[in-house]
Amino acid sequence: MNRIIKLLPFSIAALLLLAGSAFAYPILGSGTNLIEFKAWENVTNLAEDNTIQVGTIFYGVARAQAISNEGTVVWNSDDVGPTYDTLTAYFVYEVVGIDTATNTLIFGVSSYDPNGVLSAADLAAGVVLQWYADDGTTLDLSSVVDGVSTATDGTLWASMSITDGYWWSNASIDPTGLEGFIGTSYFGINLVDGALTGLVDVNDPIETLYDLDVSMYGQAKIYTNSDEFPSVWAYVADDPAVIATPEPVSLILLGAGMLGLACTRGRRMPSAA
Repeated sequence: MNRIIKLLPFSIAALLLLAGSAFAYPILGSGTNLIEFKAWENVTNLAEDNTIQVGTIFYGVARAQAISNEGTVVWNSDDVGPTYDTLTAYFVYEVVGIDTATNTLIFGVSSYDPNGVLSAADLAAGVVLQWYADDGTTLDLSSVVDGVSTATDGTLWASMSITDGYWWSNASIDPTGLEGFIGTSYFGINLVDGALTGLVDVNDPIETLYDLDVSMYGQAKIYTNSDEFPSVWAYVADDPAVIATPEPVSLILLGAGMLGLACTRGRRMPSAA
């Protein structure tokens, strides 16, 4: 595992700014905090020809492997301190628009959660990603059911919403037969619940489509899953770019992802196909 996250069909680098937090979960110091994690993802509601369409849903799980503050590791997945041993995540989002001219996929809140993790209230609030702190060390990826249940059996650390945010990708709408690198994705999401508090809005200097201030932002590289649980998880994400920030307090997440996409700053969101 590289020092970035692998997330099913995509990997992401995320950045959060913290104005301060106090809780019995992973401790985030002042300055830049880097979370390294690995993720696994699946897709459902494809078109009859197995291409991505408006209404296609992506979902997956992730596990943090290390947290570094200003280059020094302050927590890793082997820690067994009180209250938490692992930091895991569950995410789900839906294709709400496609620009076939540029292969741009626009994601939004899912119309439903195929795994039943997010409640109707969560979806109404635009939640697409939740992190959980757990005092157990198991993430069972042998099946989707076990993967989802063991990723979400902890205490909610952060619930992130796409409301007033964004998530988009330049991955092909036809993943059939593709091997290796598929594309890049960009996201910016906002904290709405959980033990994590005190985030300050930031703007991704690399993202070129929305230019919004959000709680957390990042990029992801998407790969087909050719070597890990190939019959269970379709994609992994790896090697997201590290985002430098001039702010005195920030959190960079290397992991979670979505299909990627490239456009130019100032461009408006494509209409749904």
